[in-house]
Amino acid sequence: MKFFNQEISVFLFLLIIVPIIIGCSYVVFSYNDIEDEIEDNFTLKEKINDDVKIFKSKQDVDKTVDEITTLVKPYDQADEPSGKTVLLYQDEVVIVKPSPDGNSLIEVCEHDDAHRRHTNIITTHWGSRMRNGNIGNPPSRSGGFGFGK
Repeated sequence: MKFFNQEISVFLFLLIIVPIIIGCSYVVFSYNDIEDEIEDNFTLKEKINDDVKIFKSKQDVDKTVDEITTLVKPYDQADEPSGKTVLLYQDEVVIVKPSPDGNSLIEVCEHDDAHRRHTNIITTHWGSRMRNGNIGNPPSRSGGFGFGK
């Protein structure tokens, strides 16, 4: 009888622990970083102070935005009448804008750099929620546009 109880205990332990381990592994290994995805799918054109990366796309802005949002869904998106699109992610902001050759350029940077470089579209879209590069948070808090706060 003791052996039977040990088997049940081991079975219940595995029944609980294995799904937890599988779930944690899925969360850890399935996270797609937008910067890595863009690096894998587009050609790097230039780096600005190691804070901003600019990539080239062989497609127009709309098709490039569609491709990027298929890779990793953004938290939010803002479109400007000039043709510039801002995609908001947890750690980065992606700006897709027309290039002179009719294709598009993709700029990837952190939230504070995006706010500094593209203040008009960011404050127009996120307006009153914008405080020191953060959306929806007081200036004393850090970490981007209001994720996980």
